[in-house]
Amino acid sequence: MTVWYVHRRDDKTIASAHEDRQVDYAEEALDDTKDAEIIAFFAAIKSPVPGQVSAAQMIRALVEKKIYDDVDTAIKSIGGLTSLLWARAPFFARNDPLMVDAAKALGMSDADLDDLFLLAAKM
Repeated sequence: MTVWYVHRRDDKTIASAHEDRQVDYAEEALDDTKDAEIIAFFAAIKSPVPGQVSAAQMIRALVEKKIYDDVDTAIKSIGGLTSLLWARAPFFARNDPLMVDAAKALGMSDADLDDLFLLAAKM
């Protein structure tokens, strides 16, 4: 079992974690910790799914999967803020509520959306 040394910011949020004791801070956390914040921190840094991709990467991935036209049509039919952002966003964030809602409206599961972001990151 690995012991981690967690560094927290002044506001007590986690800034980093190290396998070696660090000078000036030494909050210890084991691999099997039950601390939800520490679990979430490690999940975020271990996840291979990128938190965001550029609009160009996303468009390339949608074209690669041969679903760009379907997605474009569906997004335009949703209208409102979703359509505006689709047309102008410089990047797309994986966990943005609009992204999640649009994916669900298109019949995509969370795993499908993760796969799309993984593909986009390679483009």
